[in-house]
Amino acid sequence: MFESKKPVEQKLESLLSEERAAITMGDFSNLVHLAEEKEKIAARLRDSPISGQSMERLRENAARNAELLQIASGAIQQVLKRIEILRQGPSQLKTYDKSGQSSSLGNATGRTFERRA
Repeated sequence: MFESKKPVEQKLESLLSEERAAITMGDFSNLVHLAEEKEKIAARLRDSPISGQSMERLRENAARNAELLQIASGAIQQVLKRIEILRQGPSQLKTYDKSGQSSSLGNATGRTFERRA
């Protein structure tokens, strides 16, 4: 495969931009490939001269991506909790009679309530 002659830090910066796009688009399957590429480039970065300004920019981009990943992970955990709650179904159903009095109906064994719009 043809490899361009970009400096290593530019390749890493480009890869961090791709990673950010993958995170914001929810393309989590691509993150494994990007992580492998980042490891390869990071190993080459040790042998390459890089300015302090470039290193700081790379750190900021990596920190931003780490924060986005943490936020995405938290959101996924919340969705999984919500799905589990919905899967279990309601334990009680609150209803009102024609006079406006409320009553709770428990979830009897083997019976489920289905909400319809």
